[in-house]
Amino acid sequence: MRTCLQTTQSPQTLGTPTRFNYLMSTSRFNNRIKTKKKQKTVADDDYNLISTGQIKEIDVPGLGRFPAVEDDKPHASTEITVADNNNSQYTHRGNLHSIITHYKVISRLSPKVKYIIERAGWDRPLNMELGETPHSMVEYIVERFWDTTNTFHFPFGEMAFTPLDWVMLTGVNIGDGLDVPYDSEKYQFEYVSDNIFPDIQDASLCPKGASWKSNSITVKFLSSYFVPEKLRAAENDKAIAERVATSFFMYVLGQFFFSNAKNYIDAGWLAAFDDLDAVHTYDWGGAAFSRLYAALRIAGRKRKTLSGPFQVLEFWGYEYLGICPPEIVQPKDDQPISPRSSRWKPKKKMVDIVRCRTLLNKLTADQVT
Repeated sequence: MRTCLQTTQSPQTLGTPTRFNYLMSTSRFNNRIKTKKKQKTVADDDYNLISTGQIKEIDVPGLGRFPAVEDDKPHASTEITVADNNNSQYTHRGNLHSIITHYKVISRLSPKVKYIIERAGWDRPLNMELGETPHSMVEYIVERFWDTTNTFHFPFGEMAFTPLDWVMLTGVNIGDGLDVPYDSEKYQFEYVSDNIFPDIQDASLCPKGASWKSNSITVKFLSSYFVPEKLRAAENDKAIAERVATSFFMYVLGQFFFSNAKNYIDAGWLAAFDDLDAVHTYDWGGAAFSRLYAALRIAGRKRKTLSGPFQVLEFWGYEYLGICPPEIVQPKDDQPISPRSSRWKPKKKMVDIVRCRTLLNKLTADQVT
């Protein structure tokens, strides 16, 4: 019986803003994730938020009368105000800043682990100077997202966050690879503790210090592999290097790509890192991009949590809307900075979201870059 352990290349510009309905179904995200027994779904009931109101006819000036569905569900945009309230309206899940901080430590202390990360292509969105911002910056964008069109409804018009935007800002391609493997049946506690993370602790045995619960691993436990002694040990032991790299990949999933309200990452994703030489062959961009749209659908409907890779929207807002922008990093030797998010240097300070909303309300279409 186990006992508790005591543990102390890219174009230089983004795509042109497009006024169209980008129909990204959450079913694409669900269909990409398969197990041996059944398809894994992601809280289907929570994503079924499109209005089921009555159909009514409305007058469209110059075009006549058209049938329309009355939106009978609450939406964040109905509470948008320019009042003096700078308090955050959402609970933010995930932490891109912590990922970048850990990556810098890994790069300095363990070239072997860094090489594994680079070989997977995951280093591209991590080579940026990202301040530990409160991320209320993204709220003036998120609260304008409508699940009925999968677009942002701004005062000057309608815009979508496109796949090209994702690729340009993160450097992670979409549609270029195999479906991301997932296997919750194989990666149960006994298998994971025997073959991958020997010091993991089950909640049934160690309720206070648990790092495993309901077939999921805490992101806090994963970060325990990024301490100097383990990183130095990885330089002399291939097995330790691979374990640290696996924990980092899972940490990125839990804190960015698939961040959620529980601060756990499903152990079934370990299937994607069973062969570290194949990590680069999977379509991580497609899975993360779809997760972002699924999270936006929830956030727009006044669900008070921001999850998934929502932090990329902060840089999207800088690029297109130019509202409350931080300092721009100047390129060296006239070489383009890639990914595009790397050219922004957000400061560690509070953001005046009321001012951002006010500026957005005054923005006109010809000012959008």
